[in-house]
Parts: sequence; structure tokens; C-alpha cells
Amino acid sequence: MALVVVVLIILVTSAGPTVDAALPPTAEQVGAGRDAVLQMKAIWDRPDGRSSIHLDRRQLDGMSAMATQGFRPDRLRMDIDHGILRIAGSHRLFRGRWLNIGVSAQGRSTGFPPVRLTVGSLSMRGALARWTIELGRLALHYRHVDVPPLDQLVQTVAISDDAVAAVVHLPRKSGLMDQVAGLSTNAVDEALVTKIYCRLATAQQAAPLSALTDHVHRAFAIPDPDAGTPGYNRATFIALAMILVDERAGDLAGAARADTASCRAKAHAGLQVPIATIRGRSDWPMHWALSAALAAGAGTHLAEAMGEWKELADSLARQSAFAIGDPSGFSFADLAADRSGYLVAQAAIRPETSAAMADRLRSVSAEELLPSALTAREDGISNQAFVKRYGGLADPRFQARVAGIDAALRQGGLLGGKN
Repeated sequence: MALVVVVLIILVTSAGPTVDAALPPTAEQVGAGRDAVLQMKAIWDRPDGRSSIHLDRRQLDGMSAMATQGFRPDRLRMDIDHGILRIAGSHRLFRGRWLNIGVSAQGRSTGFPPVRLTVGSLSMRGALARWTIELGRLALHYRHVDVPPLDQLVQTVAISDDAVAAVVHLPRKSGLMDQVAGLSTNAVDEALVTKIYCRLATAQQAAPLSALTDHVHRAFAIPDPDAGTPGYNRATFIALAMILVDERAGDLAGAARADTASCRAKAHAGLQVPIATIRGRSDWPMHWALSAALAAGAGTHLAEAMGEWKELADSLARQSAFAIGDPSGFSFADLAADRSGYLVAQAAIRPETSAAMADRLRSVSAEELLPSALTAREDGISNQAFVKRYGGLADPRFQARVAGIDAALRQGGLLGGKN
């Protein structure tokens, strides 16, 4: 039996990834990926979760670049080559082994298309490939992920030389995105997020706050036996983002958004948006809170990437999928708010610094949270100007600016230069 297991591991895993590492995405890739995300969001927002989607090579490339950066070390590559849609993913496992999966399809079909499937060194076509994918769907079902039957999931598909069009069924509450994100997420206590959120929502209704610092003080001053532990701090950042940004931040904690429905309804009058400001701005608290929640619940790589993606998207177009309504253009002031939330959450979820950081957050000042010097940084930089001055996210010039922001945040006192 042990020999069979060893053989299976060798067959379905590999010594290295088949998808190459990629540079951080450019503004054009982020803009194209944002367009694809908006299409999927429109489907999720439909009551039946059914609609058509059209993705060209540019959008597939953008989504690939964003996913590879946000979920690294895992990697994704999607492309259309001579009318063949190819999707490949590499997921790091244990002891240097990798799970490499590839799917390819072409032409038109009604229902889920015929595909070629590769898993490690195994290659399958036709009925065997479909049966294997169906087996994966059933496995997800046992993990409480409601993925529709394959022919409902993909109802029609047409693959041309440079685009794929399909009618798909993507129910928002299937749990699928939670599982995808879970490949690189941190464990979050759903019940604890619900408890903290309901306490904060009730308190906001009874005594409304407007300053970001006051919200942070209240969130970390709630008496609880587990206060100051990494798990409690994770839950607090997510609950705070649900209050200050959007209830959908609760998706970082699985079913927390659904579980808080009753207390959201009761406290609705106390949850007017925008609900918080810092230095007269209502967008910076949302930057800070969302980055902190992402670092706490979705992993630090994704938290870092989201802040950079949002600013790159703004440098290309007025609307961004990550913060509708912000002024267009790359903003180092916005990025400073992102970095502050990210670094504070990092320190607050480390076992060796969690208690000390929670204690500091109970009385943190605006200057400690977001130093005034950082809010005067460059703002509204166009994509052309950004590329000319800083090259891209991997360019040493841009990395130096980010390092300067981080250094200023650490010198501000909250991070104490030790985190």
C-alpha cells in the first residue's frame, strides 16, 4: 500500500513548477485584469449567478499576472494560442514538491467543453478527463463548496483565435472563492469575527465614531479573554474592515458575512458610509482597514499586491475595481495607508508581537497610524508618468520608494522599528 501511495505521489506531483515565475504586473495588466474581475463581479451580483463573459488574451494575461503575484509562490498562466485555450497552474506542496495542473480546450460546445487534462505526468482526454474533473467537483462538495454540475457551470463556450466567450453559472455564495483563496490564506475563526463585528456594529449605533483612530481604539479595547492573541487580532481586523469598508470583507472569514446578517440589520442606522476619516480623508481609512484585513485573513502577499494593483489601476483609468470613487492616478499617499495597514497587521498576528501591538492600538494616534509626511507624497500620477519615473513594481526605483514608506512608518513609533 505504501508503495502505491509513493507511486501516486511521484505521478501526480513534480520536483518543480511548470508555470514560470512572473514579474509583478504592469498597469496595463492590472487594468485588463480589473476588467475581467468586473465581468465576474457582475455575474456574482445577479440573483441567479448566470451571465455571459468575454475574455480576450489581454484580460487572461492580466488575471494570470495578478493571481501569480497575489498568491505567490503559487502560479497561474492563461492564454489562447492558435484557437486553443490553455490554463496551467502550479501549487507548492511539501518537501519541495509541486502540483502542476493543465487544462486545454478549443472550438465551440454546448455545456462543459471536451478538454485535455494533465495532472503531474498524467494526461487525460475525453470521458476520463471529464470524470476526473467531476471527481474534483464532488470533492469540493464534501468540503461544503457548492459548485454546480459541469454543464451548468459552463453552459456554452466559444474559443476563437484571441478570445473566449461563455455563458457561465458562478453563484456568489458557492464557497468556491473561499477555497481558492484558502490555498494561501490564514486560518480565521468565523465565530470570533461574527462576535467582534456585532459588538462593534452595536457600539457604533449607540455611540457613532468618525475618526479612524477612535474605531481602532474601540475595536482593540473590547474586553475578552483572548484579546491580544494572534487569532483574536486577525478576527478584529476583518470585523473592522466589515465596518469601515464593506460587509464583503467578511468573506475572508468564510461564512462570517452571512452570520452577521441579523446584527447588521439591527445596527443599520449606525453604519452610515463613509464612516471614518483620518486627516480629513475618508478613503485612507478604507485603504488601511482593507489592507490590514487582507494581511490578517488572506495572507501578506495578497495584501501587498492589492494595494499596488489598486494604485496601478488608478494610474490607467478613473475607476478601479479595488476602490471605486478614488481620484485617478497612482498615489503614494494611498499606498502609504495600504502599507501601514499591512505592516501593523503583520505585527499584530505574529505570536511574539501580537499582545504588544494590540496594546498599542488601544491608544494609537493618527500620526502613528499614518504620519503626516507620508500623506504629502506624490498623488495622481498617470501611467505614462509612473513608468517614466519608476518603471514598474519590480523596478528598484519603485522598490526604493516603498522601502522609504516602510521606514517612515517604522520610525513613527507604532511599529517601534522591531517589526
